[in-house]
Amino acid sequence: MGRDRSRHRSEFTRALRAAQDGSPAGFEWLWHRFGRQVSAFARLQGSEDPDGLAGLVFEAAFRRIGSFDGDSTAFVSQLFAIARNKVIDERRRRSRRPSTTALTGRFD
Repeated sequence: MGRDRSRHRSEFTRALRAAQDGSPAGFEWLWHRFGRQVSAFARLQGSEDPDGLAGLVFEAAFRRIGSFDGDSTAFVSQLFAIARNKVIDERRRRSRRPSTTALTGRFD
């Protein structure tokens, strides 16, 4: 178990540094490693488009990745903080939309 954690830490560190240097491979590794978790969180929070919301979360995280200084736990915490805020924003937008009712019956 300790060996797996150590390997994950070093893979994360390599991917983070690569992403900070602008390497697509670094961004891809981070997305593949943490994207499903963020999407699942958004789904559990009732997001209408959990995969799209996850994309927005990573877009926000990647925009500021150059200044990120931490380990994988801190990175995941940052992702979920962003995700939480995006879910709140989505709920606010939904609450401002007028509700619609389906028309029934025949119109000739």
